Amino acid sequence: MDLPFGGWKGSGVGREKGFERLAGYRQTKAIAVGTP
Repeated sequence: MDLPFGGWKGSGVGREKGFERLAGYRQTKAIAVGTP
């Protein structure tokens, strides 16, 4: 997987290197939906 842009400042995230490089852009969230 390639990123369409380079890394931000000194983040060290380049344009290539696979899916693992996206870890810096992901954020895990939990969403709970109740039923009425």
